[in-house]
Amino acid sequence: MKTELNKINKKKLITGIIIVIAVVGGFFLLNDSLSKISNEKALKMLEKVIVLPDEEPTITTITDASGLRTQDAFYKNTKDGDLIFLYMNNRKIIIYRPNENKIINVGPILDDVPQNQ
Repeated sequence: MKTELNKINKKKLITGIIIVIAVVGGFFLLNDSLSKISNEKALKMLEKVIVLPDEEPTITTITDASGLRTQDAFYKNTKDGDLIFLYMNNRKIIIYRPNENKIINVGPILDDVPQNQ
């Protein structure tokens, strides 16, 4: 009797673990898909207000605007949630705030310049 109960409990435990893994995996997959859709929508909105380079940008979301502002004046008007569009071939960076449909800043991507010693 105990052996049968142990087998049933093990099956329930394994089933529960599989369900949890499936739910968590599905959440991350869905979240990644929504992020991609969101970035694509923002790119289409941005195309309406500025002529963009003919290349696929790297898009990232600002999550620590206060930290960026202390690193470089280029980021002084950024807020968390703003998007950065990097056009590496064209050496261009665009900061865009999709919820206001506003371009925050545009500039060249600069290489680090070594200081004279």
